[in-house]
Amino acid sequence: MRDDDRRSDTARPRLLAAALPGREKHRIPRLYGLAASAAALEDGFTPDEIGQVLAGRRIVDAFPVLGNESVATYAHRAVCEMMTAYVAQDIPAQNIPAQGIAA
Repeated sequence: MRDDDRRSDTARPRLLAAALPGREKHRIPRLYGLAASAAALEDGFTPDEIGQVLAGRRIVDAFPVLGNESVATYAHRAVCEMMTAYVAQDIPAQNIPAQGIAA
């Protein structure tokens, strides 16, 4: 078994930062953002809904990475926070389907 296979998932952001000197400021947030976007789509968000929640921001700006949070942990947390933000938005009545609503 390789040494890096035995490391915990929480150590990966530090390892990635060490492997990308001078570029970690841009690549690591991008890695986290891509993972969160993929997780959101997998969990049923549409691209329009993601855009609505983010309102022009990057995912890592709207939902910052916490400390040494692993990519997988961040993606899960960001999607949970994105769902909370989406549900908390004031959705106009015309977007709510008329089916199943009792008058």
